[in-house]
Amino acid sequence: MKRAFSTSGGAYIPHILLLGCFLTLLVILLISSGYAGGSDSIVHYQIARYVFYDPKLLFSLWGRPLFTLISVPFAQLGFTGMKLMNILLGVGSAWLAYLISKRLGYASSWMVIVFVLFAPLYCSLFFSGLTEVSFSFFLVLALFFFLREKYYLSALILSFLPFVRMEGLWFMPVFILALSWKRKWFTLPVLATGFLFYSIIGGFFFHDLLWIIHRFPYYVNHPVYSKYTGSLFLFYEKRSFILGLPLQWLFVAGIAGLIYALFNRKKKQQTEIFFQALVLTIIFLYAGLHSWLYWTGVGSSLGLIRVVGAILPLVSIISMGGYAWLERLFVTNQMQRFLLQAMTVVFILYANFTVYRYPVPLLWEEEVMTKTASWVRSTEYVNKRICYTDPKVPFYLDANPYDGEKFAWVLAGSKPLFTSKEMEVIPRDNLLIWDAHFGPNECCLPLDSLMRSPKMQLINYFTPAVPATTLGGYNYEVYLFLKGPAGSSLRNALILDSIRLARDSGIIMQCLVADDFERNTGAFERVDSLACSGAVSACVGEREFTRLFAAELSSFQGTPEGAELMINCAIFSPEDPRENRIWLVVSMEQGNRSLFYKAFCLNELQLKQNQWNAVSLSTMLPEIKYPDGLLKIYFWQKGSQRVIVDDVVITMLQRSSPGSGNAFLRPPPG
Repeated sequence: MKRAFSTSGGAYIPHILLLGCFLTLLVILLISSGYAGGSDSIVHYQIARYVFYDPKLLFSLWGRPLFTLISVPFAQLGFTGMKLMNILLGVGSAWLAYLISKRLGYASSWMVIVFVLFAPLYCSLFFSGLTEVSFSFFLVLALFFFLREKYYLSALILSFLPFVRMEGLWFMPVFILALSWKRKWFTLPVLATGFLFYSIIGGFFFHDLLWIIHRFPYYVNHPVYSKYTGSLFLFYEKRSFILGLPLQWLFVAGIAGLIYALFNRKKKQQTEIFFQALVLTIIFLYAGLHSWLYWTGVGSSLGLIRVVGAILPLVSIISMGGYAWLERLFVTNQMQRFLLQAMTVVFILYANFTVYRYPVPLLWEEEVMTKTASWVRSTEYVNKRICYTDPKVPFYLDANPYDGEKFAWVLAGSKPLFTSKEMEVIPRDNLLIWDAHFGPNECCLPLDSLMRSPKMQLINYFTPAVPATTLGGYNYEVYLFLKGPAGSSLRNALILDSIRLARDSGIIMQCLVADDFERNTGAFERVDSLACSGAVSACVGEREFTRLFAAELSSFQGTPEGAELMINCAIFSPEDPRENRIWLVVSMEQGNRSLFYKAFCLNELQLKQNQWNAVSLSTMLPEIKYPDGLLKIYFWQKGSQRVIVDDVVITMLQRSSPGSGNAFLRPPPG
């Protein structure tokens, strides 16, 4: 029993350690509100989650077909299921790294489990829906069988590696050389198995045996990403976020130990040296090519350090070799060994839990999108078809993004879908949720194009509690627009100022009417020859009563005393305004009983004849005590004069707490 728990690596220590690490990661998963990987995590989850809705998703090259396949059962448990899968695969990678380290003869080989699972970047990736962890598992599995001289099985696994991450293609020449060095010529054709398998199976869906080539999802010169280039030494500069200080030095020691072994090798060490050289080649090839892509702007690289998570178990194996070499050089007794092991483990854990925050919090993008989705669910907009730029939108609305009748991702691809003048990609009466990350970048849709568009009506906007910038240096914000009829000319800049003012003042603002009369509703006589904005206005005076708005008071039940009704419009008087006998009336009625009445006579507004006059009126409304009554707003004509009206905006203001974020605009009922 004493031997089993020996500090030099007893038989049960790896099993107990692996179980303890798994339970620790599971607890972190259950108490974390956030996740790593941003929108990419969500899209991978959505692809796996809705495979049964659209089986072609199994062959999404962006989603990675093999990754999607293994994710499907976990995704049915929700996004937490995807993160659980990554934890399980990470634990599997750690166990394989232990078996490899043990076979290589490393002292204290059980420590590699800690190296793998708590390498800072690798640990953070467990709480995501990304592909790096699964790629690392299959890569280590292939190397495990290679080390055990199971070359056919190793080659078979490697052949499917590109369908977990495309970088698997980079390793094919390396393994062709390695297998040739081992004189395993007949294993080389096995490396094509994965490509042939998916070419044939996917060919039935796409009627194209070369669909893998024709549907390749990445551009050589991406229209957006190619302009974001950076340092060739990115991963070296970010090494503290990737490995932490202890693993950095152990990795360097591992390389030094390999160089030492090359010059002092014994015949029985040749296999181990060859294997370590193969692992190092894979590490430097992978990191080097990603560095080059980011440096040159070729491909779709944004310099995301998370990509090197795919090789961190291999880095941990080399680091384990470095630790074993140092232990062999400097440790002379059991106490020294125990102290060195304890210090190394403590420093690695310290580095991990100080570089990244655990439990994993929601980041500012996710916080804003959570608030946006919560607001949409509380309004009638949730029933509209929703277009969006950030793929997280359906996730936070807990909906199927592949339901084209309900959702549409307005991803631009290789060229812009929009111009400031034409927004035809978004159908009329659709809600657009625009964000500053994807909107001006992947979707090629700048905010000012929407704000100036005569077809888009601003509804609401959300910002993080602490201002933050996103890709491209834009201030991160989320704006909601309603696609209006062709030719409408709503003033989004003024609407935005009104919403901001209402929020800063602690006011809830609800728009009851926003009408520029470009759309023919039949309620007014349209005037095509004269307009304050757009092409059409409305004539008032042909009838005794011309209604602007009417709704049951139950729609406003709970409105406290002191609610204010504001009416803004533009009025053109072709006749002498002093002779005008038209009133703008606000009334609250219950049957024949008047609850409230306020009339504004237009001839008292000092209107100027034959020009557009900006009119702003307001009145305080009493507390609503009779929800079965009506709120009416209308023009009342008592003479024969006529006026022209345009750009009518009627809002109700209620007191709230400053910064509540409840100010928004809503079109009139119907």
